[in-house]
Amino acid sequence: MSFCKTTVCMLIAMNVFTNSILANNAISLEDAVKKGFLKLVIKSRGGYTGDVIEMKLQNNSSQKLDLNIEAGRRLDSKISTEQDILVTQSQDFFVNAKQTRTLMVYGMCCQAHNSCPRNNSDYSIGKLADSNLVKLANFIDKNKYYTNFTAQQAVWVVSDNKSLASITDGDK
Repeated sequence: MSFCKTTVCMLIAMNVFTNSILANNAISLEDAVKKGFLKLVIKSRGGYTGDVIEMKLQNNSSQKLDLNIEAGRRLDSKISTEQDILVTQSQDFFVNAKQTRTLMVYGMCCQAHNSCPRNNSDYSIGKLADSNLVKLANFIDKNKYYTNFTAQQAVWVVSDNKSLASITDGDK
């Protein structure tokens, strides 16, 4: 009988320990949506650069979700003629169990051949961009160039193979 009690106690302790580890590790928005933990509505606020995205996040789970959105994550426009957005500021945040939260996201357009996103256009969570765009997004994040038009032009150089000569000092 004591063997059964010991085994049950060990299983409970392992379960509690595992759940506490998982609860303290942030998961990406992409993973949270794929696993059904989170309902996500993404809308453009209009514009090429800055806090151009508003996300409404609804936690469908019975536990607080520790989440993150990575610099370099693409947000895909549902309107084929409007530009996708490259997230330029990493954010760690949480959404309490069964709660809804709004999050403003900094990003830059990453399809120079398409038009500027209009206010209230629909977006979906995309994949991480290619490694060069991720490196550039991390550089923008590290240096806090979130609203810098020269940085926006650099994004288009990488995303659309634009000439380096297309980068001007438009921030003076």
